[in-house]
This record gives sequence, structure tokens and C-alpha cells, in this order.
Amino acid sequence: MRLVARLGGGLLFAATAATTTLVVVACAKGTDSVDVDEGGVVEEDAARDVNVVPLPSKDSSSPDDSGPLPGDDSGTCTRKVVVNEVLMNGPSGSEFIELYNASTCAVPMGDWKISYKSGSNAAGGATYTFATGASLAPKAFFVIATANFSGAKNATFNGGLSNSDGQVGLLDDKKATVDAVGWGTGTAGDYTEGAPVPLPPTNSSVARNTDGVDTNDNKADFKTATPSAGQPN
Repeated sequence: MRLVARLGGGLLFAATAATTTLVVVACAKGTDSVDVDEGGVVEEDAARDVNVVPLPSKDSSSPDDSGPLPGDDSGTCTRKVVVNEVLMNGPSGSEFIELYNASTCAVPMGDWKISYKSGSNAAGGATYTFATGASLAPKAFFVIATANFSGAKNATFNGGLSNSDGQVGLLDDKKATVDAVGWGTGTAGDYTEGAPVPLPPTNSSVARNTDGVDTNDNKADFKTATPSAGQPN
């Protein structure tokens, strides 16, 4: 794109830019700005100075914005939410599923769902659906638990979890599996990544070795732990 601006005394100023350009025109009454596309020409009189400010280029091969959201200072945003800890046989039968947003930006979770399957991959058990417009803040935990869970929780799920062989999946609003964890020796199915986690003792949970770190192998990623709902593992 070639930009031509007419300055005082009939002198022409020419600039060439490889991308879309924002032209800022300063004068006594303020500043005007226009976008100049390929082949555009701007002419101004001697009372105005013309400054050329290139706009950031956009990768046309990626129509959906998968970059950082406003407020993300790191320059990257994975938007990764994981199942971070599961208690399937706690005191008085209490249970919880803890999610963790490992991203540096908020993750929209409207209409996402927690879904349970048995060790043999049969549907049923714990379910929870996020409200439309819901989101999870960066580096935040979200605890979904049974009604009789005595600790702090953000929501209550319907149904329950198996205290032998079972698996839970986190599904997005398109029903795609975002993350999953299975436990017990006989578990294999849609919501188990790699090998399942060994079943923990009563009143213990399975928790990620490091919050948010996911190698897609449940046995390698999780450990037996003291329940820590809503807190770092």
C-alpha cells in the first residue's frame, strides 16, 4: 500500500506500508484518523501534519481469537481447565470434584458439564451443568460437591461417585471432552486418560501432583492425598 500526503508548497510526502495503516491527522482543532486500505491516497493542505501508524497484523488463517483476553499480562493464554482433585469416599460419604483454571485469563464455561461414567463406561451418577454466561477466573479453583460435604464448595452436583471404579469428564458446551480422570483397577472408557489412578483409601482423595499440570495420563498425573478442596494440592 502506498500513501501520498500533500504538504505545504506543493511538496508530496510518500510512504509505503506492507499492512493496513491507520493515518492520524493532527491539526489545530484536534486529531482525525482514518484507515487506509491497499492503494489508498490521502491529500492534506499545509495546515496539517500527517503521521502514519501501522496497525497490528492479523493472521487470516486463524479466524477465531485464541489469544489472550483483556487483563492477561503474560502474553499467553492456554484457557486450560482441568479436573484437579476428586474425593469419592469421604467422611459420611461426602464427595467432591475440584476444577482448576491453569490459564492466566478467565475461561468462559457457560453450559459446560461434569459427567460421570462407571468403570465399565456406563452412563449415570454425578452430573453438574454450568449456567449460561459462567466463567472461571484465572488460577482459580471451583469445587462441586455432594449436599452433605462439610467443606467450602461452589456448587452441588446431582448423583454420586463410585468408591471403587469410576471416571468423570469435563465437557464443554459442544460436548467435547476438555479433561477427564478415572480411578480404580477396572476402569477404562471415555473419561480416563492413559491409565486410571489407583483407588485411594477411605477419606483420601486423588489429586494432581502439581495443580493444573496435565500429561494426559491419569496414573502419572495424580497421587493419593489429604483432601484439600479449593486449595493448592
